[in-house]
Amino acid sequence: MFTVVQRWLLVFLYLMPFQIWAVDQDYDRSAVELVTYNEIVINRPASEIWPHIINPEAWKQGAKLELVSGEQGKLGAIYRAFLPAKPGETLFYSEDVELVPNQVRSIKIYQPAQGALTGYSSWRLRADGESTRLSYHVLSEFLLPAEAAAMPVAALKAMQEKSRKDNHQRFQRELEALKRLIENESNKR
Repeated sequence: MFTVVQRWLLVFLYLMPFQIWAVDQDYDRSAVELVTYNEIVINRPASEIWPHIINPEAWKQGAKLELVSGEQGKLGAIYRAFLPAKPGETLFYSEDVELVPNQVRSIKIYQPAQGALTGYSSWRLRADGESTRLSYHVLSEFLLPAEAAAMPVAALKAMQEKSRKDNHQRFQRELEALKRLIENESNKR
């Protein structure tokens, strides 16, 4: 059985040759892709990590999430992302599209205005002896404003690489913060 993300990738890979064929050579799309994979081993069982995956407030950096529809930890729950300095400005929405307790949480990410799909993120937990291997995979893309089309290709590629590197490092720091949080919680018991 395929997960939501795996199905999405299969559709993408299946349609990609047709899409490339249908688009003429002058097609220009100003977008920054964010495709990262991060992983860490946490010396605790998945059942102790899972509540922090459902509610990442204590360890996730950057945007904060506010539940706007549904119930936290249930399929279909929708969250509004915002920066604490600008709580009235919605950056994006996320929706829980796959939840397997203590194993997988996948979210769909979309834009606030027209709801255009931006991508998916998944957390996967696997037993690794008495520990848990946690992976975080992001597949997304953000369209740039029309003015970006005037930027030199080299500048766009540099922006893309900087974004990928910065986010990969941030996501790894977040997983390391989660590891410290959980392992310290269990040491206090």
